[in-house]
Amino acid sequence: MNILILSGRFGMGHIKAAAAIEEKVRARGEQVHVQTVDLVSYLFPHTSNSIYGGFHLMVSYCAELYKAVERTGAAPLKKASCRKIHRLLAETKADLIISVLPICTQYFAAYKQISGCQLPLYTYITDIPFHKEWYADACDRYFVGARSTK
Repeated sequence: MNILILSGRFGMGHIKAAAAIEEKVRARGEQVHVQTVDLVSYLFPHTSNSIYGGFHLMVSYCAELYKAVERTGAAPLKKASCRKIHRLLAETKADLIISVLPICTQYFAAYKQISGCQLPLYTYITDIPFHKEWYADACDRYFVGARSTK
């Protein structure tokens, strides 16, 4: 089985969650290949540093604004990203997708809906309070860290 974990550099919590899942899967000792990919950098290689830099500036200097913005799960260029996601799946031969970042869930869920892909999408919600941005119709299973999130 090939497991693809989708993450990104919007705070270290997502990176740490991806590493913890990867470590847990490998510790099982089964015939499983697991790989983590920064989906934002994969989809937008020429602008990802600007995307991450802008996010860092916003949370560092405009934290109140960031908290006040209603996060809806909007992910730009979903249809245009399908070709790259298809290529990523061909490269990794993934059998299961795990997302630890809301935007990754949104992009892969959109890919599933547009392409008809049947690969399971599991989302590990790394925030304690639930935000709408985590939810996607095409997600097959959610994992949470607190009962209140459930």
